[in-house]
Amino acid sequence: MEKIFCLLVLAVCAANAGTLPDSRIIGGSAAGANEFPYAVSIQQVSQTGQYQRGHRCGGVLISPQHVLTTASCTDNPFTDPPSVIVPSEYRVFAGAVNLTLDNPDRIRMIVNITRHPAYTGAPMYVNDIAVLHLNGPFNTTIVTPLSIPHESFRPAEGAECVTAGWGGQNISATASVTQMFARKAITNQKICTALYSVENGPNILPSMVCAAPFDRPSSGCFGDFGNGLVCNGGLTGILSLITNCQENSFPEVYTRVANYTTWIRNVTAGASSIQPGLAALVLFTLVQLITVKVIC
Repeated sequence: MEKIFCLLVLAVCAANAGTLPDSRIIGGSAAGANEFPYAVSIQQVSQTGQYQRGHRCGGVLISPQHVLTTASCTDNPFTDPPSVIVPSEYRVFAGAVNLTLDNPDRIRMIVNITRHPAYTGAPMYVNDIAVLHLNGPFNTTIVTPLSIPHESFRPAEGAECVTAGWGGQNISATASVTQMFARKAITNQKICTALYSVENGPNILPSMVCAAPFDRPSSGCFGDFGNGLVCNGGLTGILSLITNCQENSFPEVYTRVANYTTWIRNVTAGASSIQPGLAALVLFTLVQLITVKVIC
């Protein structure tokens, strides 16, 4: 399940590993309140009584009732072949930087998972993207969804980006109770492809985008898959592949969201923000009005 690409032959990893204190999430910094109001924690309900609230992956709100994450985050690794996790066994947390602040306003249950139909899974993780449908919309006074980018959205090489989430603070941890963030920069696609080919790593496809640390060594870790990469204010990627789970200067690989704009819009277009009970009431009212009109 965990997709950590070990680049032991690259001196950049060895040179930078362990140069910064482990109190930071693999080279990141603590997020301020409401700094990343679109970021969510995807949590396993059976483990939410624990301090780290069962955090499994990150995600991005793309509407008050939809979350974008990686398809691999929804893999159940305990079946052969891997199946999709049961939606009702997971929930989404949003609206605060600390996972322990999980009052009802910040929690929504997952009712459906739509994965890209061409998702390949391990070892290549092509089309690693999925949409989570929630049982009700979050209040937009505590969250701010990010818009889906236009199909042509392509931040320039070197563009400054940011990624935030609750991944582990070191390789032995699965989550951080406090949201952390790191600054990244878009990496040249050909250079990224060449770097990953050194150790026969995955192919870097046009549907992927690479981003390396911008100002200090950093890396995603367990629990960071699905974190959003935001560049120039636009949703650019969701984290699909991490490197070594330790501070380094190597680029990470994100699913390029703009390549899936049409698919995402199709998946979310038919969803309604009306609650089932309210929908039934609306339908009942319409029937009554039609009946009265016919009688009259």
